[in-house]
Amino acid sequence: MSNLAIPGSAAQPLDLSSLPDVAALTAQQAHLIERDAETWLLEHPAVEDAAVVVTGFTRDERVTKCARCGIASVFPGLDFDDQLVCSLCRDYEENRDQILRYFGRPDAFGELIRKRAAEADGEFDCLLLYSGGKDSTYVLFQLLELGLKVMTYTFDNGFISKTALRNVEEITQELGVPHVTLTRADQPKIFLESLHEHKSVCNGCFRSLLEIGHQVAAEHGIPSIVTGLSRGQIIDERLSWFYRNGIYDPERIDADLDSGRQVYHLLHRGGENYIGDRVKVVDFFRYSEVTKEDIRRFLAEHPSWSQPADTGFCSSNCLINDVGVFVHKLERGYHNYEAPTRWEVRLGHLTKSVADEELVDPTVNRRVTTLLDRIGYEQPVTREILAARMIAYVVTNGTSIDEVRAWAEQNALGSVPRILPSRWVPLSAVPRIGGALEFRSLPRMSDSRFDAVPMEPEATPTPVGFLEPTRALALAGADRPRARAVALDIPWGIAAGRIAVAVAAAASEVPAARLQWTASEPPEFERVPAGRAWVKRLDLARSSSEEWPQQVRTLTARLLARHDPHAGCLQAFMLDGPKGTRVLVLTADESGLGPDGLAPVVGAIGRILGIWETPQSTGAAQAREEAVRWLRARDGGARIRVSGGGAPEGDASEHGVVDVAAEDWTTELVVYDGAGVPGAAAPYRELDARFRRFADPVRPDGAPADSIVVEPAADGWRLVPESGEAVEMPVTAAVGGR
Repeated sequence: MSNLAIPGSAAQPLDLSSLPDVAALTAQQAHLIERDAETWLLEHPAVEDAAVVVTGFTRDERVTKCARCGIASVFPGLDFDDQLVCSLCRDYEENRDQILRYFGRPDAFGELIRKRAAEADGEFDCLLLYSGGKDSTYVLFQLLELGLKVMTYTFDNGFISKTALRNVEEITQELGVPHVTLTRADQPKIFLESLHEHKSVCNGCFRSLLEIGHQVAAEHGIPSIVTGLSRGQIIDERLSWFYRNGIYDPERIDADLDSGRQVYHLLHRGGENYIGDRVKVVDFFRYSEVTKEDIRRFLAEHPSWSQPADTGFCSSNCLINDVGVFVHKLERGYHNYEAPTRWEVRLGHLTKSVADEELVDPTVNRRVTTLLDRIGYEQPVTREILAARMIAYVVTNGTSIDEVRAWAEQNALGSVPRILPSRWVPLSAVPRIGGALEFRSLPRMSDSRFDAVPMEPEATPTPVGFLEPTRALALAGADRPRARAVALDIPWGIAAGRIAVAVAAAASEVPAARLQWTASEPPEFERVPAGRAWVKRLDLARSSSEEWPQQVRTLTARLLARHDPHAGCLQAFMLDGPKGTRVLVLTADESGLGPDGLAPVVGAIGRILGIWETPQSTGAAQAREEAVRWLRARDGGARIRVSGGGAPEGDASEHGVVDVAAEDWTTELVVYDGAGVPGAAAPYRELDARFRRFADPVRPDGAPADSIVVEPAADGWRLVPESGEAVEMPVTAAVGGR
């Protein structure tokens, strides 16, 4: 295997039956593995382009380090200029003022905490997440210097240094600060899950820390939780996605982070007991430019704090941190503190030489292996390590990325064993320059350690907008054409339990969703089999009426981007908003729901709850004729193609044609009368029209076409052009409505 050669063709794949230790693989061999995987994926008829990247290897045999920050070229997505300056440093120099807009001064921090405390009128101004390490100890002293009333909380994950715990006890007693230390019995299991999913222990630890911290804050009426995250951690973990997408506005970023936390709570905690609107997380170092050396000098003057001698370079309180560093380096190919630490260098808070010392490569020592055994994590073999490092970026002709992945899984164990990438990213196009892959433009796969925010959505949803009179919002996934989300206004008088039963009953009518859902007597329903998602509920009643419509749009877009087809082709969420508003959000991969997608489910929900009437098709022909006359009056000699439920009778073609041959038309008229889909209600038919007919139609000659939808209205029909105002139709037939 050490003599891997470039295959002559797809019929001559690489021999991957026996691989050396991953540390012995060269960059050239890793690239051959990438090319072999790309060739294999392109055998799928729906895959139009693919790029496979094995992280942890450079684009050549030599590891390059940035002349400014010192980041190594094994970090994914980098390029270097002639002066060996990395692309992250160049981006920072170009956008320095924009990036620094997010950060403030200590007086602004104090004003923010005091304002929130005055509104809450509780005993304490803030709750500090206090680890006993150097950063959080420094923050504690600064909070007291600002005159704030502070309570501290320590999360004991079972692997906290005894010296750090002693620091916590002695310093809080010395300063007279109320303190509580809490733990959770299942934390080792959470560490194991975090290592499998993120190749780090920090993700699981920080989320447990925050969840319990929110509970403590709520119990004591504390409105603000203060963290000691460094600016490098804040940028890398929370802000880098925004910066890569050209978003620098602090208000926009904070609003999106809040909505991300709401979505995380909804997806992972069922939406119950959400308190994120009452308890906010505030990062102290967002408002302080203190350097690491400043912190060390400050603590040297306070002998009550002691530096733990039993932790690694990247932690001053945690023993298990080295385990996460080791696993991440092995299975991702680079140090998981590389990015935030190098950001500290760019910001001038740390010298490059000190950063190099902190980022020494982890070693397998007795303590690391003992801790791995203790939490039950088996060290992977070479094939598993390469799979964990592999990312597949795939462009399809509309087929779901999950369908391609399922095909790959079925074929990976054929006569020629393949290595299956662990992470899959759908793209509309693979970024290339002159045919060569542009690594810098590939989406970065982020394993966020410090926030429960779904960064890097798989697809950027395309909003369609609220529709009257049904008040419905529809979204379609840009990179997943069959990924859909619908948000529907539900009358407040309908009990939440009844809505849940209606969703379960409606879904049970769809064969593809039947195994996921089952209904019982109101107001209860159960999920079958275990592990499937049911209707999750999120209380957002504290939102303002002005913010609510945009909040619904943002949450629906996030839920669509995070839709997990492995948890069921259909998922449902209930959002309780201000002043008695309630929205039901359905997300689905419609390729798993049959040709009619979400329409039957939405129609059945409306029928079961009695909130929509199934429209009648009476008047469709008259509406078509009126619409044709209106179009001719507007456009003169428009040549019109008619499709949908109002197509002329007797036409054998799939789409009816008025006055013009199928190959010679300029305007498409889409008539929707509610017929053709059993149980479908007018609201979704209207939404579905927007999905399927406003997707940049093209005339037979290749020129853009004008699509116009004729849809049922409360007292007749209306014409809805692709652009411009809707036009009420002079048709008297009463059709649809509610």
